[in-house]
Amino acid sequence: MSAEKYPEHEKLKAVADKTQFVHDFLTFCEEKGVYLEKNGVYQRHAELLYKFTGIDQWKLEDEKRAMIDSIEPKKAKKTR
Repeated sequence: MSAEKYPEHEKLKAVADKTQFVHDFLTFCEEKGVYLEKNGVYQRHAELLYKFTGIDQWKLEDEKRAMIDSIEPKKAKKTR
């Protein structure tokens, strides 16, 4: 994976272990009835983790689509 081509994925890869741990902890808390709220609004894990890590979730999604688009033409040629 190219850092220049997929910078948000590179950021995500660099913090994957830490964010997985935090996600697991937040899930554990919710299972125990403890939820994170701000001004009465429930905060989703993914949104908090994106903010915490500085990863732009919309750019990350665009990169995912670009990856899929780069694979699809190759896949279509193989099936012919």
